[in-house]
Amino acid sequence: MVTVSVIVAAYNIEKYINRCIDSILGSTYTNLQVIVIDDGSTDATGRLLDEYEDERLHVLHIANRGVSGARNVGLDMITGEYVLFVDGDDYIDQNMIAEMVEHILDQDIIETTQYFANDTKTWRKPYQTSLKINEYDLQVNKEACLYLTLAPHSRLYRSELVKDVRFPIGLVFEDNHFVSMLFPKLRKVTKLDTEHGYFHYQRVGSTTMTFNDKIFDMLPIQEKILEDFRLNGMYDTYRLILEKNAVHDLLYSTIGRKFAHYQGQTDLLAKYREITSFVSKNYPEYVKNPYLSKKEKLICNMIMHSYLSSKVVMFIAKVCGY
Repeated sequence: MVTVSVIVAAYNIEKYINRCIDSILGSTYTNLQVIVIDDGSTDATGRLLDEYEDERLHVLHIANRGVSGARNVGLDMITGEYVLFVDGDDYIDQNMIAEMVEHILDQDIIETTQYFANDTKTWRKPYQTSLKINEYDLQVNKEACLYLTLAPHSRLYRSELVKDVRFPIGLVFEDNHFVSMLFPKLRKVTKLDTEHGYFHYQRVGSTTMTFNDKIFDMLPIQEKILEDFRLNGMYDTYRLILEKNAVHDLLYSTIGRKFAHYQGQTDLLAKYREITSFVSKNYPEYVKNPYLSKKEKLICNMIMHSYLSSKVVMFIAKVCGY
């Protein structure tokens, strides 16, 4: 029976941490090492964690380093053959880990179905296919990298795979870099379509629901991904994958959607110029990318054409609530 190391980064989530930890410790799969990094919480999070008396649970209190630093501390502590990340305000189905372990053969990653949840309902994240089990060989079919979400949770990673990969410190969207750096290492990946999934809680104030200056971190993250792939000699092999992700995340998502909801004082025109300059310099022929949809290309072309036309996209996104 394999041991699964579960890493939870927790910061000021006293309202949610018990639900998260209870869902993990209550799993039908019991051979777990649960590592919780209390990242300098100033509320009751640390005290609530210390009240648990389960020998599988290891709580470490550290000075605040951000979610990347906390996860990296957890990665240094893992002893299991597989590792799972769970955000401290999320929760998992009691059968999720058992079902994932059941499908372990020699995979590098096993990914379960993601659901969104709030205080009133749950709903599933759009899935790639209607198949119950999808298996990919990423050395043969590299475009299957696009089927992986760039969030690190909801999947088991073979521990050997991530032993020398760490999250970049001090930036939001650190997930994009972490998962992208695994692409050259991946061979076999399995995705499960199941009701026993991972529940991503949508709360006001979480990083993914906040539109402050951190939305601009996507640019340095994409710069770092590009730099690291060039350094390891894998850029040409994964160029189309990297181009698709970068153009979508920078133009379609950051400018097209997040700029529309931005709440801060930074000059958006200056940031627009930084982002579009990066795309023009590094991905000048993105319109030929076969992995970008016609809709994505149309919107990205509007954004690249001028700041005025990009503001039309922002207006539509805001009115439609995107």
